[in-house]
Amino acid sequence: MAPADAARAALAGILQHSSGMARVHAADVLIEWGDLTAPRAALGSAEPTEGAIPVTRIGVWRILVRAANDPATRAMWLSRIEAVVYDSKAPDRSNAIETLCKIGIRPEGRLRETMWSVARSGPPSDAVFAAWSLCLAEEPGSLELLKSFLAAPDSGPRLRAAYALSYLKPAGPLPQLAIAADAEPPGTAPWAYITGAAYGLNAAPARAAAWKTALAKMAADESAMEKGRMECCRGIAARGDAGDAPFFLPLLSSASEEVRISAASAILRLGRPSARP
Repeated sequence: MAPADAARAALAGILQHSSGMARVHAADVLIEWGDLTAPRAALGSAEPTEGAIPVTRIGVWRILVRAANDPATRAMWLSRIEAVVYDSKAPDRSNAIETLCKIGIRPEGRLRETMWSVARSGPPSDAVFAAWSLCLAEEPGSLELLKSFLAAPDSGPRLRAAYALSYLKPAGPLPQLAIAADAEPPGTAPWAYITGAAYGLNAAPARAAAWKTALAKMAADESAMEKGRMECCRGIAARGDAGDAPFFLPLLSSASEEVRISAASAILRLGRPSARP
């Protein structure tokens, strides 16, 4: 079986047999490569139940926005995500802001004002993603604000800032990202997020080979933490080519559904540098 076919089969299996965020993430990848029908059916059926679960509901609604087959349906699901952004007490507000960024929503009006308020004075986990949102609107100072979180004292804002930058792919050098990568303890989830982004964005060409080797080691380690392995896969794939497919193929059999999804996504993305992360 060709690598791309194996990747799609792995994703289809998870979409059909799994639940929660693993199913959402499999749907995200399938949508990215042109399959809207199966994700729309699977998550549409799950919404009455999973649409009531914080965090998971945001992922489900994201899929239904991305796979909507008419503007009114898309607007309905999008409004539910935005309502969570406006609710400062929602436990998954950060997830809602992140999802709007992933969908590519440029904030305007009330949403723009809310994002500035959160970016300036909200909890750091929310503020980073609000800064990402403002970058999509090309708000003055927003990219500098986002980069500033790379030097935050806590690892949460640092890894979120790196994650956002990996999606934005800003032009120009990113020395702050390279510094943050080398300062993070190796083998941790924050290290994987930040180093994966630094490698994918070529933040320090002289460090690229060493970073790739370390990322591959963690990605292949079944005992390593799941989120870290996922980000290692994503970072390698951001600059990968068809020659990297043999590395990812065994990961389609990982015990972790999320790692299988990340490997499948990587295989489908190899050689397509213009693709989204």
